[in-house]
Amino acid sequence: MVDFTLPKDLNEEFVSQIPQQRSMVNRMLGAGQILNYSLSLENSKLWVVFSAQSESELMELVDSLPLTRYMKIRV
Repeated sequence: MVDFTLPKDLNEEFVSQIPQQRSMVNRMLGAGQILNYSLSLENSKLWVVFSAQSESELMELVDSLPLTRYMKIRV
């Protein structure tokens, strides 16, 4: 599971990439790469359960999400 902390300020650049994030998440869910995706805007948190064979594969999946670069992550 990866714990993401969203930025306090959801600027225009972040918000503009939400549709790409949703699309990528839907593809990854369909492919079985994401098992669970849960978002709490109230707490500025996102939790994602990935299916990966190694830490490097996990990090590739995490890095492929468009909004990852704006968030702090903890595996």
